[in-house]
Amino acid sequence: MGTPLRILALEGYYGGSHRAFLDSVIAGSSHAWTVLSEPASHWKWRMFHSSITLADKARALVEAGEEFDVLLCGGMVNLAEFRAFAPADISSLPSVLYVHENQIAYPLRDGQKQDYRFGLIQLASALAADRVWFNSEYNRATMLDGLAAWFKTLPPAGMAAKLPLVRDRSEIVYPGVALPQVVARDGRTGPLHILWAHRWEYDKQPAVLLGALRELRRRGVEFRLSVIGEQFRTHPGEFETIHAEFAEAIVRWGYQPTREDYLAALAEADVAVSTASHEFFGIGMVEAAGAGCAVALPDDLAYPDVFGREENPEWFYPSGEANALAKMLAGLSPETAAERGMAARRRVERYELAASVAAMDSKLLALAEMGTTHE
Repeated sequence: MGTPLRILALEGYYGGSHRAFLDSVIAGSSHAWTVLSEPASHWKWRMFHSSITLADKARALVEAGEEFDVLLCGGMVNLAEFRAFAPADISSLPSVLYVHENQIAYPLRDGQKQDYRFGLIQLASALAADRVWFNSEYNRATMLDGLAAWFKTLPPAGMAAKLPLVRDRSEIVYPGVALPQVVARDGRTGPLHILWAHRWEYDKQPAVLLGALRELRRRGVEFRLSVIGEQFRTHPGEFETIHAEFAEAIVRWGYQPTREDYLAALAEADVAVSTASHEFFGIGMVEAAGAGCAVALPDDLAYPDVFGREENPEWFYPSGEANALAKMLAGLSPETAAERGMAARRRVERYELAASVAAMDSKLLALAEMGTTHE
């Protein structure tokens, strides 16, 4: 590829999937990277102030003699403000905005009202970028369509006319996933091993999981269960209920402390379940499929695109319907799940990390050669 580019990456929330994405891209990239970041806490505050604090850090790099070719900005940073505060050597760089999730389609808690300020921050960032990368078509469509619907409720101000500008400079760039080694599941017997591996938060709808497990028990279906994932100081009460009601079926419970433990949980399971009401790509479910797990997916969000609903309709159930999920799981055995899991593995191989990073490297090189469209 010639001389590596010098890329400055900005991440206003350096944790979770944001950090995993950036770290994995950097590890596989042929370019040279410098990361400026803010901690993964108080996300609303990060969206408001990270542009200022990261601009100060960028100024220090310039004063130290550092030079860069391209700017890659995460979606939790106001790129428009950053360019206003950063030194000219940085603000003039060709830039790409990577949108992991949009704040317009983020599910709300009961009684919570939409705060469009965060969506407007992301719109401003997209307008300030030369290229906008979304991790799924669902992500792009819900952001732009949601803003368009909101603008119809406002006094005429020409804002809707900005949305085609974002679409014109946007494309779908899948994040790339370090797929686990596929695990052979031939010959497995015994109860179906169900895996639920998500953040322990309301938008992952643990109530749907609880309802499905209760329906399986009502039907007399035996199963084993692993409920894992990142936890926080508080989490929905359904987890305590699941642990109490299905203790005899539980194999793994709670956060897995190492990557090896996490991969072992994927290897042990027959089917990975999502009950989410919020998912803009679904790295965890892609990883599970990569290990050879069958998947049970809501017919919603990014899943139909990422997992190919038209080719694989039997992998999907109506979103939020616990009884439909239970019916799907009741129809699986370890043997049939193994067959479905191999098909799921073949589906997700297109997101394999090395190929995705190579594609990003080429896109960044093309951007550097094109130069910025923002003067």
